[in-house]
Amino acid sequence: MDECYKHLEKEAVSVCTNCDRPFCEECRQEFGDELFCSINCVDAYRKSLRKQTIDVMTSKKSGFAYSGFLFLALYLMYIVYKYQKGGLTISQLLPHIVLYSVLALILAFAFLLISLSSGKD
Repeated sequence: MDECYKHLEKEAVSVCTNCDRPFCEECRQEFGDELFCSINCVDAYRKSLRKQTIDVMTSKKSGFAYSGFLFLALYLMYIVYKYQKGGLTISQLLPHIVLYSVLALILAFAFLLISLSSGKD
């Protein structure tokens, strides 16, 4: 293996995930399962991961989340209609309410992420 980019007298133990520079044990920084040559490279890698996550979230367009909310609203109206007509008992209605609540929270979180990321452009 090569020598450390910073400590030329030391042998490199690995190569940085972010910048591909060889580094020694003294320089070694870890983030998750990845190895880095400096804390600056760890920070740069974290920022690139955040940007990739935001890009993926916003590339799907918020219309997908809007259609999800529309589906949930229609589903809730259908369940309430069935309950009012006597087609569902309270014990049958509760699992639907729990499912609806979980899905609504997931979509609300998706909207939050989309709105936070769109403000950074």
